[in-house]
Amino acid sequence: MGLTWGLGRIGYPLLGLILGTTLAYGVSTLAQLSRTRFQVGFAWSWPVMKELVTVGFPSHLNGLLYNIFLSLDRWLIIAFLGLTSFGHYALAVAINDFLFQFSYTLGNVISPRLVERYAERERIADLRPMVETPLLIISRVAPAVLGVVYFASELLIRTGLTRFEPSLLPLRILLIGTFFSSVPRGLSSFFITIRRQAQTVHLYLLVIAANAALVWWMLASGRGLTGAAVGTTLSLALFGYGLIGMALRYFMGPLQIAGFMVRLTWPLGVALALVWLSHAAASALVGDDAIPHLLAGAALYLAGYAPVLFVLFRRYGYALRRSPAAPIDPESIEDHDPH
Repeated sequence: MGLTWGLGRIGYPLLGLILGTTLAYGVSTLAQLSRTRFQVGFAWSWPVMKELVTVGFPSHLNGLLYNIFLSLDRWLIIAFLGLTSFGHYALAVAINDFLFQFSYTLGNVISPRLVERYAERERIADLRPMVETPLLIISRVAPAVLGVVYFASELLIRTGLTRFEPSLLPLRILLIGTFFSSVPRGLSSFFITIRRQAQTVHLYLLVIAANAALVWWMLASGRGLTGAAVGTTLSLALFGYGLIGMALRYFMGPLQIAGFMVRLTWPLGVALALVWLSHAAASALVGDDAIPHLLAGAALYLAGYAPVLFVLFRRYGYALRRSPAAPIDPESIEDHDPH
């Protein structure tokens, strides 16, 4: 940020962004290496290289396809609507990208434990608790975060970033898409653990085609940024629940999968209803002035959603209380999970 701002003042913001990002990654890498308990160096081993390529290439391909998937709407917006509309949409995307990181972090925490658990007997059934429980936890926590951001982002745009008001409705729609992309985030570690990451390539190709078609149709029919956000959200829902279905088929049949997806989805329905009710209640209590209305709306929303979090903590508190250094223990989940 400092280099971007500093070089931007003399006319080189892009150079500052590149140098700043490179420096930040370098410092982060050195900091991580300084905390490892073994010596890191370079070595060549053909069997190891072959293994790394076999495991790593499908994962790299999935990551590449995922980035293409998430970039399609922005490419099409530039083509149809120009840079100004792209800038408005980019703000909505940036806020959602920040929210996505908390589930990404959880996936990184679970990954080493999945590998360790699977290596004991190489039985996929042993991983079931570590697949199902994080899905349930994220599906209940995510709406609390997304609901607060719904109100906070409107407050920010209406009071400090008024030029970005066209971002508001696309941002709200994309918050729903972020729910669908956040819930299954840790599943990439599951597919890598069981060496089935190549199976998901077909899903990535499907959602890329679906997103391109939906966003193109929305923009071509004059629905603007709102239409692009709707198309992307529908594609994210297809991707998220497609990934969940591909993982759960190792543990249950089609009807059980459908029932489990209902269990994952109802918190989003509750959240959407609470947003509407909180707006109505805030209008009745404090009026429609932006700051008091949105602050009251956020407080009412959290109060209404709190019972969902309370029940979640009662059922899975033993897992939520564990530190990142001690990830979820599947034996504990098997003992405590009421389902």
